[in-house]
Amino acid sequence: AYESLGYGVTPNRMHKKDYRSYVRQMGVAFFCLMNVMMLAFPEYLGQESLTEQFRNIFRGISSVLAAVAIFYSGRPFLQNALASARNRQIHLDLPIGLALVVGFSYSVLNMINGAPHVYFDSMTAVVALLLTGRFFQSKALDRIMREQARFLESDVHFVRLNSESGRELIPLTSLK
Repeated sequence: AYESLGYGVTPNRMHKKDYRSYVRQMGVAFFCLMNVMMLAFPEYLGQESLTEQFRNIFRGISSVLAAVAIFYSGRPFLQNALASARNRQIHLDLPIGLALVVGFSYSVLNMINGAPHVYFDSMTAVVALLLTGRFFQSKALDRIMREQARFLESDVHFVRLNSESGRELIPLTSLK
């Protein structure tokens, strides 16, 4: 369809993505996650295993680490959610970003009020795991685009078609 309008459609041969920011954000997210979980471990055991003073200190440190994980490492989710809201379009990152901000805010309010439920560990885990998933998805898509470009640049002019009559070689241009 595009070729009939005079536009050639080919894969992006120059596609090369820089994964350093992904790795950096994942590293920070997992660092924060491990430390927040370590600080939350006494609360997992129950309220009587931790004095009020240490509980408040651990929660304060956890809130700072969770803020770093959410607002630095989770920045791609928050930016996409904000862009989605601005454009009035629904995007997968909109509920993710909303959940991160609401969960973090709820946990900070509960920490300030001394309520027993904070979710800093859950919020940092969500960021770390979603970033890891996005990293592997991006690597896979990058590999597919490189393979596609290499296939279209190769000297392959025929494909093998499996049909009821058996296998046959047909010209690539006649493939529908």
